[in-house]
Amino acid sequence: MLDSNIFDLIADDDSGRLRSGLENDAGLALYVCEAQLAELCALPDASRAAELLTLVRALCRSVAPVAMPKASPKHARDALILATAAHSCDLLVTQDLGLREQARLRAFPALSFEEFSTLLRLG
Repeated sequence: MLDSNIFDLIADDDSGRLRSGLENDAGLALYVCEAQLAELCALPDASRAAELLTLVRALCRSVAPVAMPKASPKHARDALILATAAHSCDLLVTQDLGLREQARLRAFPALSFEEFSTLLRLG
């Protein structure tokens, strides 16, 4: 599962190698859930939101979120993303250090985009 912050990195890659590598890896299935889509829709820059949502539609499948886990309102979306990833995906890719730490505490694999790119040899 790709966290919403990953799409900025893919979109900002002027070479296009990241997107191309993700699109052309037949063995790779990328996912998002409603929480990431809501975060992208809420961006203040409507044209950037549209650009990133188009990227999401091109790269990812949507997975139904699991029941909302108990979390503080500040971390509700992160908790939902992590719970859904743990239920439906093999790993979470996020730039959010706190979310990666929460995943680690739950023994669920979470990588930064740099680690994920290295693993897939994208960069």
